[in-house]
Amino acid sequence: MRLFDLRREETADAVRVAATIAWEDSDRRPRKIWAEVAPALGPALTEELDGFAVAAAVVAQHHGERRLIVEGTLCPRLAEGLAAAARLLARWFSAALPAPVIESSRGTAPRFPPPVPRAGVFLSGGLDSLFAVAHNRDRYPREHPASLRDAVVLEGYIFEPTDDSPRARDYWRRTQKATTAFAAAADLHPIFVRTNLRVLEDDIGFFCAKYHAAMLSSVAHLLSRRISSATIAAGLDAANLRAWGSHPVLDPLYSGSALAVFHEGIETPRIGKAGRIAAWPEALASLMVCTRGPLGSGSLNCGRCEKCVRTLAALGPTAARAASFDETDLTPALLRKLSTGLHPWAVADFWSEIVESFRARGQSELASAAEELVSRAHVADAWRFHRGWKGMLRRLDRRFLGSALLQSSRRLRSRRSA
Repeated sequence: MRLFDLRREETADAVRVAATIAWEDSDRRPRKIWAEVAPALGPALTEELDGFAVAAAVVAQHHGERRLIVEGTLCPRLAEGLAAAARLLARWFSAALPAPVIESSRGTAPRFPPPVPRAGVFLSGGLDSLFAVAHNRDRYPREHPASLRDAVVLEGYIFEPTDDSPRARDYWRRTQKATTAFAAAADLHPIFVRTNLRVLEDDIGFFCAKYHAAMLSSVAHLLSRRISSATIAAGLDAANLRAWGSHPVLDPLYSGSALAVFHEGIETPRIGKAGRIAAWPEALASLMVCTRGPLGSGSLNCGRCEKCVRTLAALGPTAARAASFDETDLTPALLRKLSTGLHPWAVADFWSEIVESFRARGQSELASAAEELVSRAHVADAWRFHRGWKGMLRRLDRRFLGSALLQSSRRLRSRRSA
């Protein structure tokens, strides 16, 4: 893979940095990748390829590219970190995809941070990112260099910025509303960034398992004329860590000589995070976890999808005060309807903790329904990753019968439900 042709493009509405990706070992067409900010923030954008190199390196490995050649200089610390990250991802996910060689046509050159340290955080409005800010405010006085000053909000992280569907428009409207309100309450300067870095690979499984912290770190490096550190909020706590696209071992490898990348929050379970947010009224009012939509009510959350219900359950009695949710009442019937989603292991891990909190509050019926959800999630996870006797049957079916048994089973279920 070649990464080249860095350029700066300015209009009346935005300042953009862009580069081109060309594939060497994959039959894929070249792509222009870019990130842009409002004109007032144009000076924050760097004119080095380091930022784009982070995203490019992970995607290059995923598609079997033997090398990543950066047409320019590359930060030496970042080059070493990218090589280490690729080896880690190969160990975690597939030894058949070796780490690509990271090269730069003009060698390496250390970068210099801004004259005054300035800490940033990626802010989505979700529980993890709000907690990262709250925890930072609990630990550092405002004059401390580690005290967060900027909140980076991405358009293009969940939906591509060119997606003009009602759901995508509504999601971005809610994101802007939630993060703007919270940034004001937390004394943070919001930096809204549009980027198309998702176009390099649109597979959601790849994005979650390998790419999302790399994408965030790319944007952080592109802003390294302004920020000297970037915090990525942990989605998993220490008790539930696993190979994942954002991890306390992986994320810091995306640091450079001008920018430190931090992974924050693994020490606190989800219910602990919810408790901290519940104690901050402005944070509770800005909490946004829902990706459904469009929500015609004007609320930030539907209150009925698995992410919403999981968050309300973690909030406990405080959920009744969570005005950003359309619905806040939890019933056993509602829990039994929840989907185990794309990542059933995550549903099982998160709800296992919630089961105990229900029992501690004497909510035995909710606890039983949550246990059923955990059990369904474990079954779905075992099926997906071919564990147990059903997994063995699925492997044999796929290998020797071309998945004929699975297809027949699906047709039979379809007829029964018709």
